[in-house]
Amino acid sequence: MNVMEERNNRTTLWITIVVALPVLYVLSTGPVIWVLQTQLHISEEPVWFKFYIYPLMWLVEHWPAFEYVLMAYFDLWDIK
Repeated sequence: MNVMEERNNRTTLWITIVVALPVLYVLSTGPVIWVLQTQLHISEEPVWFKFYIYPLMWLVEHWPAFEYVLMAYFDLWDIK
């Protein structure tokens, strides 16, 4: 493997990580909220939840189209 191939492999890896982590974070919110609402029957949100969900709420406030997509995703999980 030459230097250019190695550099391209590293670049591809970092691009994959940078794209995959935010996508996995957003997709993880459905199961987390569903468990909190249906399985644990928690009436109040835990303290850590505010920090967990803050980036999504910021996106909803600053990018209205994201709210539509997020609510459609939450509908799949039957989240109110």
